[in-house]
Amino acid sequence: MASDEQLGINYQAQLPADFKKLMDNYQISGALDSLDEQLAQLDKYLTQHKPWLLQGEAKQQVLIPAIHQLLDVNLALQIFMPSTSQTIQDKFLTDQISPFASGLFSRI
Repeated sequence: MASDEQLGINYQAQLPADFKKLMDNYQISGALDSLDEQLAQLDKYLTQHKPWLLQGEAKQQVLIPAIHQLLDVNLALQIFMPSTSQTIQDKFLTDQISPFASGLFSRI
């Protein structure tokens, strides 16, 4: 098992630059669109690299930057979805990352 630092658990999240610029200019819709685009890029990255098929070091090399990007986006989400953001942060800033028990959003 990788150490906490290797998994990025001690990572200091940073607001995405494009999000910050858009928010500074009160372009809230554009800022949310930029987060959506970053999540789409993250999804594409994970789909291309298929970490679920990898083991050990190779898996970590794919997951660490993905976790960092997710934590950056999550920092920006705190403004709009504080409890969801806290749930994500709590899940990824622990000694061992595990699946969500029931998902982040309730089914209607």
